[in-house]
Amino acid sequence: MISKAKSCPGGTALFNYVVNDNKGYELLRNNISGVTPKEMFSDMSILQQQNLRCKNNTISIILSPTINDSIKMTNEQLKTLTKDFLKEMDLDPKTNQFIAFVHTEKEHKHIHLILNRVKPDGTLIKDNFISKKAQFVAHEMALKHG
Repeated sequence: MISKAKSCPGGTALFNYVVNDNKGYELLRNNISGVTPKEMFSDMSILQQQNLRCKNNTISIILSPTINDSIKMTNEQLKTLTKDFLKEMDLDPKTNQFIAFVHTEKEHKHIHLILNRVKPDGTLIKDNFISKKAQFVAHEMALKHG
């Protein structure tokens, strides 16, 4: 399994790419309302307005199991994988605002996560070396889950 993560400005373009019924389906979400990508982005923006100094207020993550593993994985296994990954990244899936969307348009299933970097109290989730940490956590989880 591999993973990529970065903090970015977010925006409707990111939501339109990730939340696309032609590419896949929604796996899970926490504290985000809305049906359309624009509505979801607007909902996330409410919290982001609490910290206007932050420019990269969104964390974009891709979780990609191997092709053989992704074919066999059920939605429940994908949900467990996503929640475990977030916990290992110190991104609490019960309090942080996020959406997870499974893309099936490629040869294998992979998960896109859009996570609000601004916490409900206005503080920021640290993003120092988040890409390296995501790679390390994905490797550790692959070993753990076999």
